[in-house]
Amino acid sequence: MREEIQLGQNNITILGTVHAHQESIDVVRTTITEIGPDYVAVELDPERLEALESGRMISIRNLLKMGFRTAVINILISYSNNKKARKVGIPIMSDMLEAVKTAREIGTNIALIDTADVSIDIPFPEFVRFVFFLIKNSMREIRTDKKSLDKFAKELNKAAPSLSYLEEREKVMAENILKLSGTIVVVTGMGHVKALKEELLEQYNEPH
Repeated sequence: MREEIQLGQNNITILGTVHAHQESIDVVRTTITEIGPDYVAVELDPERLEALESGRMISIRNLLKMGFRTAVINILISYSNNKKARKVGIPIMSDMLEAVKTAREIGTNIALIDTADVSIDIPFPEFVRFVFFLIKNSMREIRTDKKSLDKFAKELNKAAPSLSYLEEREKVMAENILKLSGTIVVVTGMGHVKALKEELLEQYNEPH
């Protein structure tokens, strides 16, 4: 999935990827190499990038600092993603690591636009439904077609309609992208693309 946005002098390409998918890895490398952007912006924060490159896990203690529910959700998301990655034989977050690697190879700037400081504040019944949703989702195959993505979004909204976890992250990522200038390639999970584009347009057009 690819979206192009022109915001003033900034040309932004958003690449929606799957975190353990060879096609996504190839698209990331090809796009960054062909465009040769001023910035490659990736859906990572410094701690997650360090953990991925060193092969270590983010500590449970650091997760618990964000609250019990946030820690449980993040552990389950990580479990689900790693389970799917093992099935296809591709390490999780290979798309993000490929973006960082390619940016370094062509000598362009890397921007880590995500945040680790996001807490999940939803009613307990929704929290329980969301946990079961993540467990169920971990058993599914990786699918990237629009029908499957729409189904995922619909089921997620049904499980936890008041969930602000993704919205908060997308808001932070948009804020960080708008601090950059020039030609920018954004590499983010496919599920973020639509909302991130909307957030960029909304923030850019806000009165200053």
